[in-house]
Amino acid sequence: MSVSWTLGELGRVLFERRADIESVDQVPMESALRNKCHDNARSYAERHPGCAVVHGWLAYLQGCGEPIGATFEAHSVVALADGRLIDVTPLDYASRFLRHPEGLPPFEALMRAHVNQINFVAGLST
Repeated sequence: MSVSWTLGELGRVLFERRADIESVDQVPMESALRNKCHDNARSYAERHPGCAVVHGWLAYLQGCGEPIGATFEAHSVVALADGRLIDVTPLDYASRFLRHPEGLPPFEALMRAHVNQINFVAGLST
């Protein structure tokens, strides 16, 4: 599948969903590697029945007061059997996570196209 959306369009949709950003508890898996969140989440879910990988974006909002832009980095976390999300990848900062919205190109297709980061500034056309 080809990714036919522009990065600007993807960024706009993610930015419009900023109210859905969740704080995720960090519970680094002992064998987890930095910068390998997709592999870490998959490994954890395979070892823990009832858990599932959730794909989405680490969200970094920019601006004072009302955000004027954001950077979104592709990321995967784990949904526990009770529905809570945990981040099993070691990070140096709090996880603010936006689940990959329906209606966008599939997350896996974006990863194959090397769309790992999206920057968006409100008001700029792309």
